[in-house]
Amino acid sequence: MKERTPPLFSSKVYLISILSLLFFLDLFTLWYTSKLDYDRTLERARLVLQQTSTSLEERVKRTVIATEAILDNRAQRIQEVGIKATIASRKEWEDFRKAAKGLPDAGSLWLLDDKANLLLDSTQYPSQRMSFAEREYYVPQRDKGIELYIGPMVKGKITKKYSFTISRRLNGKDGKFLGIVLAAIETDDFTNFLRNLNIGEGSTVTVFRTDGALILRQPMQDEYLGKTFLHLKLFSMPFDKSPSGIYESSAIDGISRLLAYRKIQRLPLLAATGIPVDSVLQGWRTRLKANSLIATLVFFVLIGLSLIVRKTTSREEKERTEELSELNTSLKESEQRWATTLASIGDAVIATDDAGRITFMNTIAEELTGWKLTDAWMKPILEVFHIVNEKTRREVENPVEKVLREGMIVGLANHTILVRKDGTEVPIDDSGAPIRDSYGKTMGVVLVFRDITERRQAEVALRERERLLQDVIDGSPSAIFLKDLDGKFLTINTRLEKMLGMTREELKGKTDYDIAPKDTADYWRSHDMKVIETGQALQIEEVADLEDGRHIFLANKFPLVDANGKTFGVGSISHDITERKRMEEELRRSRDDLEVCVGERTEELRSAYEDLKKETNERTQLEDALRQSQKMEAVGTLAGGIAHDFNNMLAAIIGFTEMAVEDTQDRPEVVRSLQNVLKSSMRARDLIKQILIFSRKSSYDRSPLSLTPLIKETIQFLRASIPTTIKMDLAITASSDTILASPVEVQQILMNLATNASLAMQERGGTLEIALSDIDFTPESPVLELDVMPGEYVQLTVKDTGIGMTPDVMKRVFEPFFTTREVGKGTGMGLAVVYGIVKDLQGTITVESTPGSGSTFQVFLPKVQASALNHEADTTQAAKGTERVLFIDDEPMLTEWGRTTLTRLGYKVTAVTDSKQALSIFSSDPSQFDLVITDHTMPSMTGVQFSKELLKIKPGIPIILCTGHSETVSPDIAREAGIKEYLMKPMAREEFAQAVRRVLDQKARE
Repeated sequence: MKERTPPLFSSKVYLISILSLLFFLDLFTLWYTSKLDYDRTLERARLVLQQTSTSLEERVKRTVIATEAILDNRAQRIQEVGIKATIASRKEWEDFRKAAKGLPDAGSLWLLDDKANLLLDSTQYPSQRMSFAEREYYVPQRDKGIELYIGPMVKGKITKKYSFTISRRLNGKDGKFLGIVLAAIETDDFTNFLRNLNIGEGSTVTVFRTDGALILRQPMQDEYLGKTFLHLKLFSMPFDKSPSGIYESSAIDGISRLLAYRKIQRLPLLAATGIPVDSVLQGWRTRLKANSLIATLVFFVLIGLSLIVRKTTSREEKERTEELSELNTSLKESEQRWATTLASIGDAVIATDDAGRITFMNTIAEELTGWKLTDAWMKPILEVFHIVNEKTRREVENPVEKVLREGMIVGLANHTILVRKDGTEVPIDDSGAPIRDSYGKTMGVVLVFRDITERRQAEVALRERERLLQDVIDGSPSAIFLKDLDGKFLTINTRLEKMLGMTREELKGKTDYDIAPKDTADYWRSHDMKVIETGQALQIEEVADLEDGRHIFLANKFPLVDANGKTFGVGSISHDITERKRMEEELRRSRDDLEVCVGERTEELRSAYEDLKKETNERTQLEDALRQSQKMEAVGTLAGGIAHDFNNMLAAIIGFTEMAVEDTQDRPEVVRSLQNVLKSSMRARDLIKQILIFSRKSSYDRSPLSLTPLIKETIQFLRASIPTTIKMDLAITASSDTILASPVEVQQILMNLATNASLAMQERGGTLEIALSDIDFTPESPVLELDVMPGEYVQLTVKDTGIGMTPDVMKRVFEPFFTTREVGKGTGMGLAVVYGIVKDLQGTITVESTPGSGSTFQVFLPKVQASALNHEADTTQAAKGTERVLFIDDEPMLTEWGRTTLTRLGYKVTAVTDSKQALSIFSSDPSQFDLVITDHTMPSMTGVQFSKELLKIKPGIPIILCTGHSETVSPDIAREAGIKEYLMKPMAREEFAQAVRRVLDQKARE
């Protein structure tokens, strides 16, 4: 068996060696931790000083800028009203005092004249009279024209407090120096500022002017007043290259301090904060002593432990190894779940170790920073997560360092910008939290942040809408306010600010009870609550007592409703109607005075008015009658122009057709055709006569007439001329249908109305309804017109389903020549003729129509007794004779007709076409003629003139005068001239024969 080699050294040597090594390790650890603690202590102090100097800079800059704005406002006001008016007006002093209260820090405002005398002091009124000519700020602004001057720290003559001054030069319109308006800013608030900073015992905050003057210091002593400190190391710093920095030096009190300074942008000021070095290292020294004691104790403990340490068994080591393996596996699973969770959330996540080095980034964080995890692994957080203030562009304290320092959750300030790897910027919102182990020890930091670009855009849009709304209500001349449900003011417009003498900021959050007596506030509040409870707008008059007296407002109050329809407040737009109310009262008094005068004149004016009204109505009726007369005259002129020639033609047609009928009795079919010609010719004759009647050129012979058979006969005639697409319905329910009229008149009424209806339905077809019924009119009947008498009437209704008429067309439908049809397709006379006939029959006509729904015409004609019907026997055989007749007509055809007709009747006829020739024939032998028949309208002389000549030659000779139409002759004129019979052409043979026989028989009886 091989012998075991003895150990090289004894166990004592090994133990001493181990203890020596542990001793040196203990000493090295003590030195290293002390050195590291020393460096960290100084670094923390530097960071704190950097932050506090930045805060001091922002604090001072805000104070100066805000104060400058207030001074500019006051200076502008003083320049507007003048210094004398300013100091003489208590109201101006009140405004001066309000402006002083608006200073960012406690302080007061002063107004000095051009000799540095105090004119106005915001702390009391009237102000004490004293001189400030020895103050540093006075001479530079008076002699050098400096507009804004920041003066060194002084101790106030009035307030007895430390303060520094910010003054503004006052210039006249010609640029002349008028004085100074200045603000004395007390430094007491900076004591609180220093206390809140809590940067250590003996710390100071100091602001110097760049020329070495002391602007403020906390804590402050009187010995520093009026001194300059250009000898300090601070003023040797290169501010243009490095506007901020940290250094160690003796301060103005001779104490060695660690100082941080910042050159304040755009201002001739330096801000510095300092901590005594001894104060900074005090904690380190204490910790060094404690660490030394701990190191000594640890060394002795190690000695004791080394003596009692025993080797552990392999089984214990194995169990411990298995335990560690299981723990490692569980830890890896936990880490994997943690990484998966952080990678899947919607916010960006960065995790660091306790040294601020990146150990994890999720996908969102990679996108926002522009760094991949592989590139950012174990890099310092500041290198990857670079954030600055959006407004100042200064770096923001990294939240990871703050979490590691404070050991608690922190968040970013507003306006934080993340600078990505490529230099682009993203506005973010974030928070950081410590990662602790099971023992509560901070192992690192997790940083959660998100892109707030869209939220910022929404905020900007919201602010813009709010600004626009405020501009709109500020531009209104009415007083406008918005309140919440509790009656607290949300905002008001400029008009209401002026009326109340309060700004919207001062009024915000207040209620009516803060600005008005309780009874008035209750009165206003009740109206607001009515709007809130009902959700309805309310218009009401409200009274308010303002500085210039009582005013009356017309308030339009309305509920404020959110997007969900829920009421969240009340708004009001109020118009000052005080002046209007005053004028209304004056008008009311004037009205009362006028009523007395008006009452006296009323009766006189009423009488005059009635007379004028009567005269106006009579004049209107005369004008209407004149217009209608002019229309009728126009129609009459047209009718008279065509009647004569047309009747002459019809006379020839009728006469020769009757001869043809007589000559063709053996040919029935020819007779029927000729009879149709006669019928049509007779209708043409009646139409001419109708036109003459309408124009008052002629009249019909009327007799009692039954309408039913005449209507049926007329409908049969209409059916042949109306298209088959139009259905015709007839309904006769009248118990009696007798009227006083001529058949031609009734036929013209029905034919014109039916024709008008068929034209309205010619495109689409439809139904034409004709009805005859009874109706009784009483004096109260709505259909009655002024010239229609009450009584029994027949009602003839013609209804169509055509295109209908508009109200404007219905007003003119009965006017002569008015038509809605194209040129050449309507004369405009049909309904005018109907109207004229109906009125001539003592009846009336109405029309109802709707565009697209058809029209209904109703004709009302007065009834007569059926016993009045005239049953005259038809004359079927023409009267004949053998007398001698002289026949004269300038139309050859009528001359031929007259000769032939009279010859067939048995008479001996001499027929000529010239009146002079006829007169010559008659003069040669008057005894050869028993009767003379003459036309009226002839070239040489008229029929009346011709007749008078005949009667001179042979008095008593029977004469028949025939005419187609003439305005110069009538039956009465003819009788006065000695003419026995007056006939209208055309006439039928029987009518002509009877007239001839009647005249001859009358002569024989004489």
